Amino acid sequence: MKSKLIKILKISLPIAIGVYLTWYFISNAVSAEKRSFYSTVISSEIASQEYYSSTISIMDNLEFDSLIQSEIFKFNNSSTIEEIKENFSTEIAQKIFDSDQKTLLKPLFYKNVYYIFYVSNIEPEITKEHFISSFRNVNYLWILLSFIVAFLSHLSRAYRWKYLLEPLGLKPKLSLMYHSVMIGYIINLTIPRSGELARAAYFSKYQNSSSEKVFGTIIVERVIDLLMFGLIFIIALFLQSDQETFNQLRQTESGGLPNWLLPTFITLFILIFGLVIFIPKIRNKLSKFLKGILEGCMTILKLKQKVAFIFHTFLIWFAYILMLWLTALAIPEMAFAQISAIFACFVAGTFAIGATPGGIGLYPIMISSVLISLYGYSSEVANSFGILMWTTQTALMIFLGVYSLIAIKKVA
Repeated sequence: MKSKLIKILKISLPIAIGVYLTWYFISNAVSAEKRSFYSTVISSEIASQEYYSSTISIMDNLEFDSLIQSEIFKFNNSSTIEEIKENFSTEIAQKIFDSDQKTLLKPLFYKNVYYIFYVSNIEPEITKEHFISSFRNVNYLWILLSFIVAFLSHLSRAYRWKYLLEPLGLKPKLSLMYHSVMIGYIINLTIPRSGELARAAYFSKYQNSSSEKVFGTIIVERVIDLLMFGLIFIIALFLQSDQETFNQLRQTESGGLPNWLLPTFITLFILIFGLVIFIPKIRNKLSKFLKGILEGCMTILKLKQKVAFIFHTFLIWFAYILMLWLTALAIPEMAFAQISAIFACFVAGTFAIGATPGGIGLYPIMISSVLISLYGYSSEVANSFGILMWTTQTALMIFLGVYSLIAIKKVA
């Protein structure tokens, strides 16, 4: 009975994860129109009018953006009209939403003081209608090609991993490495960065290897990825004609950390430090764990096939850019998109993925903001591209990840 229950659980758990993730990313694909803005308070009407008049006279956007960030302004990030109403008044919320991007509003009286608002960014609304319409009039041959490129990039990442595992004396099957990579991807869609731990755990379980050392090789991969993204960011910045606007659009400011986070972190640190100091068994395990990670990290210095490792690294990131371009070709209005637009969308989308699990909710917004603000695309086309790119690639990742959760047991 127990063995049957375990078998049922092994089959049902991956399916449940896939269903949950599919529902989660579809339900979060829509979002209300939002505004990011700066606000400051001035006590008297005369002072507020003087400040407004002196500032509006130098309303060069680039200069004013730098000025407003250096003065006593509070930044309000990505707020809906209902959220602004809760914090201010209906009149203020309406004026902010009726204003264009990069607009300084005249002083507004509220609760016995005068507020000056500067609308810094507009995030377009993405509705279920946008979500559905984004799949119409699409050439799905290009989407199929983007799927093939995506699969090859995942396969290349798995193949590149073997070069880091070789110095540890490990020569696993390519299928095991591939399934471990895809499991890591799908777990990352639930809790950010947890996929790296899951990837190491699954691989170590079926390869009978040290999970600490394996995790160390994954850390090396992430460092390499960070360097590659830095290179692509520099290229994207170089290609932009309006670099200041590009820098503003790719920022994902969170508005500050929760008040409870720092005390919780300090408490956990003291607790763990105490356990390590006073309990030798835990101290020894931690020491072994850290040594294993360090040994895994050091494999980058022991690579036997450095050229092949570098080749696959560039191949992976080239495939990421190519996936974006192929998806753009699927939309007739974006068939002749500039290469600078593709790079800008890639950078903005990467920041979105880093800010939320899999870029859920934020990815289409970041992409559409870039296309509208920098390249003058209509909101319909920009939203369609952002939704199409995110949905198709996320759906593919969920499908491949759930399959790997099931298949990894057969290849070990």
